[in-house]
Amino acid sequence: MSSVPWATGILTAIIARFGADAVAGFGVATRIEALALVPIYALSAGIAPIAGQNWGAGRGNRVRLALIQSFVSGALWAAVLALTFWLYGAEIVRLFNPDTDIVRVATGYLDIVPLSLAGAGVMMSAVAALNAIGMAARGLALNIGRTLILTAPLAWLGAEMLGPLGIALAVAVANVLSAGLTVWQSPRTLLRS
Repeated sequence: MSSVPWATGILTAIIARFGADAVAGFGVATRIEALALVPIYALSAGIAPIAGQNWGAGRGNRVRLALIQSFVSGALWAAVLALTFWLYGAEIVRLFNPDTDIVRVATGYLDIVPLSLAGAGVMMSAVAALNAIGMAARGLALNIGRTLILTAPLAWLGAEMLGPLGIALAVAVANVLSAGLTVWQSPRTLLRS
């Protein structure tokens, strides 16, 4: 989990080129995002004992079912978040800071990233399950892949092309790509019956 603060630090350094308002807007958006992710964090925390117990009992089918249910629940929550932030994002941001430029940066982020949190949820649940079944190295690789290998370079490229909005797009793309990578590798480990 230490890769997440590293990636956040890198993203903050990238967005700092666009000034204090951009950093403040990014900070507000990511704090709102962290609060909104609590149910997805809970899903990933809850999947670990289910995966560990059932994997140890030779019930891979139950691990598969639990993961699929977790993935679907996370996707539904991400859809609720996206709709909420599309409709009320600016009002929510203004509760933290009413400055127009900060609200613009934060709502730009919250208009793009929340739907992609379904992908982050897939990866977080899979990583928790991998840790529980003794495949922590794969979980670590997925986590580092999403945060440092995908997000950081994509954010730099996005910032070069589109400014702060490009960073939000990069986070969203990294979330989706990491979900795809997770699902692609899962049949060989977690999703096998």
